Amino acid sequence: MHPKGSTLVQQTAHRKAATTREGRQLFANTTMDAIIVAITPESVASAICDALMATLKDGTPDHRTRIEGAKLFLNYSVGLPVQRTETIDLTPKESPKDIMDRLLANPAARAVLRQILDERA
Repeated sequence: MHPKGSTLVQQTAHRKAATTREGRQLFANTTMDAIIVAITPESVASAICDALMATLKDGTPDHRTRIEGAKLFLNYSVGLPVQRTETIDLTPKESPKDIMDRLLANPAARAVLRQILDERA
């Protein structure tokens, strides 16, 4: 279950991760520490540069990969764009009775309602 050469701290974190929230956090922190040591900023930069220069097997530019590389480069150098959200309030402002009163007070609406009722009668 545990890879050979894993430290006692790693094994303990792995065991605790299955049972407690604190253990899961310790496991996550240990994992991130290992990733930070293994992946240097230079290797990330190299991967992004490789993506910006990607080609297909026939030597033509791989535009999809290049675009993704450009997005990564811009995200790291400039930052992500502001994520806009729009909130729409769908709660009714009027009661059904108020809506009916307003419709019945409008002569054009009454004519349309009368026509609909006559067609269905």
